[in-house]
Amino acid sequence: MPKTEVVRVAIVEDHEALRTSLARLIGRAPGFCCVAACPDAETALRELPTAAPHVVLMDLQLPGMSGAECIARLHECLPSAEVLVLTVYDD
Repeated sequence: MPKTEVVRVAIVEDHEALRTSLARLIGRAPGFCCVAACPDAETALRELPTAAPHVVLMDLQLPGMSGAECIARLHECLPSAEVLVLTVYDD
């Protein structure tokens, strides 16, 4: 990715306040833009291929499909996207 390109970030987080805060923070950071903020894995799998993020911030504990399973499926359609895991778990 060229240094002048904006980093496209997507968020997958079921906690609405955290998801909104992260989207706002990323949207205000120079050189970054939030291209999607999804409340669950199923929405992420529908929206992220079109949004084409460079980076996905992924919660592991989501309603329905887990974040871990979502990551595996996203790698099939977005193989170059980097994933950063958000979790409260130590392991």
